[in-house]
Amino acid sequence: MKKRCICAFICACILFSVCILPSSASENGVFRVAVIVDSDMLEGFASSEGVLRAFVEKIKENAASATFYFDTEDIVESEDLTAALIYLKVNGFRTGVFATDAYGAHKFNILIKYITKSASRLALCEESSAQSLIDSGYSAIYDFDLVFSENDKSDISFSAEGDTLVLFKLYDGSASDFKKLLEYALENGLELRAVTEKTE
Repeated sequence: MKKRCICAFICACILFSVCILPSSASENGVFRVAVIVDSDMLEGFASSEGVLRAFVEKIKENAASATFYFDTEDIVESEDLTAALIYLKVNGFRTGVFATDAYGAHKFNILIKYITKSASRLALCEESSAQSLIDSGYSAIYDFDLVFSENDKSDISFSAEGDTLVLFKLYDGSASDFKKLLEYALENGLELRAVTEKTE
């Protein structure tokens, strides 16, 4: 009987540490990071070079995460695309499509499925295209709290209620700006996570 009580106590402690403690690390909020990748930013990935490779390495170094959306109107099948999709999947990153309509998303998704053996339900789009993508079975997002692009950089802040959606349109200085976001997150007890179907 005594052994059963001890075992039950140990199990309760393990459940507490697994289920409760991790949530306290992000109780202040979460940055959900989306990244748009076009052909220029993809260039050199297969040779461990280029903007996308540097950005991904910065994320990995800091145990953060992000979801990578490939521009369906800009990217064509290439060695760099194949290498990037496989690398991202093997390393646990989510991928999606940046599309203007459901047809473009579906067409590019066939390519993703051919390379990685699994398609994506994640889509990034303009507000006008969102309903069409949702009706076609995609989890579509279009509105972001913070945006970082070559010509547009938001002042970093976060929502105390729910997720703060962050968009990076990849550019040469992306890794540096991601580092600033990461430093801000660490100072405020926040986490950088991927966009998922359940993003709030």
